[in-house]
Amino acid sequence: VQDVHILPEHHLKDQILSNFDDFKGSLQVVKTGMLPNRAQIEIIADCLSSHAKKIGKEVSLILDPVMIASTGSRLVDDAAVEALKTKLIPMATLLTPNLPEAAFLLGKKESEVEASLDESAKQFF
Repeated sequence: VQDVHILPEHHLKDQILSNFDDFKGSLQVVKTGMLPNRAQIEIIADCLSSHAKKIGKEVSLILDPVMIASTGSRLVDDAAVEALKTKLIPMATLLTPNLPEAAFLLGKKESEVEASLDESAKQFF
């Protein structure tokens, strides 16, 4: 990661709603990447919930919790991590953290997660 530009919240919401409108209820899957703060996570969770109510079915969420750079530096703050855990992870159909991210989210060492991948995965849902 060389640089991060955080999209203003109103632009994020407008883009999400525009996509939902463009696909007129046929949108079946949404994939996320790095979500840098609580506000962005809450907007996505709220938009997904509202859209599900509007079309009468859930949209599958592929959640890639990009939180840690390859250098080991954290890319998100504590409030964002908490929002991921409480808002989006419970909504996710598929969660795709890398090993450092999974260990961080679970509060474990990477070696512990790697030694018991199946059990670690079950702790998310």
